[in-house]
Amino acid sequence: MQITTVKYSTICHFILLLIFPFSVFVDMYNGYCHHYLSGTPLFPSLYKGGLVAFCVIYCFIKPWSPFFKSLLVVLFLYAIAFLYWIVSVSSFNVADELNYFIKFSYPYFVLAFLFQCQQYIQIDKFITLLTYYGVTAATSIILLFFLGLGVSSYGEIDAAYGFGTKGFFTAGNDIGLTLLMTNCLLCYLYVINHKFTYLLKIILVTIGTIMLGTMAGIGGSLLIWGILAYFIVFVSRDLFSIRQKLVIACIVIALLIYILSVVLDILAEDKYMLQRFDVLLSGDSRTGLRETANQVFENFNVAQWLLGMGFSGFGRAVALNNNMDGYRLTEMDFHDVVGYYGLLVGGAVLLFSFYVLWLAVKTYLKIKSVLAFWIIILLCLFIGHGYLAGHAYTSTQSALLFVGIAFVLLIRRMQIKNMST
Repeated sequence: MQITTVKYSTICHFILLLIFPFSVFVDMYNGYCHHYLSGTPLFPSLYKGGLVAFCVIYCFIKPWSPFFKSLLVVLFLYAIAFLYWIVSVSSFNVADELNYFIKFSYPYFVLAFLFQCQQYIQIDKFITLLTYYGVTAATSIILLFFLGLGVSSYGEIDAAYGFGTKGFFTAGNDIGLTLLMTNCLLCYLYVINHKFTYLLKIILVTIGTIMLGTMAGIGGSLLIWGILAYFIVFVSRDLFSIRQKLVIACIVIALLIYILSVVLDILAEDKYMLQRFDVLLSGDSRTGLRETANQVFENFNVAQWLLGMGFSGFGRAVALNNNMDGYRLTEMDFHDVVGYYGLLVGGAVLLFSFYVLWLAVKTYLKIKSVLAFWIIILLCLFIGHGYLAGHAYTSTQSALLFVGIAFVLLIRRMQIKNMST
């Protein structure tokens, strides 16, 4: 029995390494092939597809957790929707549909796996593990920029424009949100442990985020540093001495001023970035796509509201309304998720994130948990980014970090509940 326990523990820890830290190298390899070899490699799909298969098999052979049972219900609803799309959607494509759904559902299979092997996971170490992807990604973005190998965030290699570099990653907004969420976890670890190495990692990830050149990344970085300064000075009564608070507050304020000066220099020298900033402030960055999606929604019948049109159906409808070929995302996740999977499956995914946020708020109000505080900030960034700019629920990178922190919160609440009884 003990040998079996050790074996399961070793397997779980190895799979966790493959899912979280090691996947950053797979994503970079995918981006390298996409940008420099003009192709889509098979290995990343096999890698994550293999992890999904392992997670599913592991969940089936172990006693089913409540989350896995709920996931099976959602999968059953998806199967019904899939059959409906085959009959009703003229642009339905089986291969594209399944490929996108595996990518979309991947984080939730991982979450089911986490619950199945929770007895082998130490939460504090797991939180640190969750930061490895973002720290490695930020380091690679900075190094590749100085080596002259990073890909521009806007345009292609031979036709780049605007400020920003995303290293070897394919989507700047996706990795940008992941870095912001990573910084929230690093802020928590720094506040709890008082280790200077965590502060250095926060600075490193901030630099990587700003170098992406996305408005969400720059604005989110400023917000996180502002919250960190506020938390240290006003909220953390017992965690820091007055002298420590003053020193750290001065460092944070100096960094905030530096970040602002860099951003202002970028806006002053880069007309494209200034134009994008003006569009963002006016609230028009997603207006055209949102209106197009709303036009598609206006023609939805009851079945489509419940089951959606699928990725290929809704994506093609949005593209046609924009006179484009192929598929088009609205880059506003609430629209895309409901358009793809309806209020049943899509609504379940969206509601789960709000449920986790509600639990975090409830936990913080009850016990003033530092972890709950930073989880609230992280979830607000995730949900807000998904609603305003997309690339949250529909991004494997940021959604994977979301389910990781959802697991942490739910397990911590179970631990607190067990201690109080």
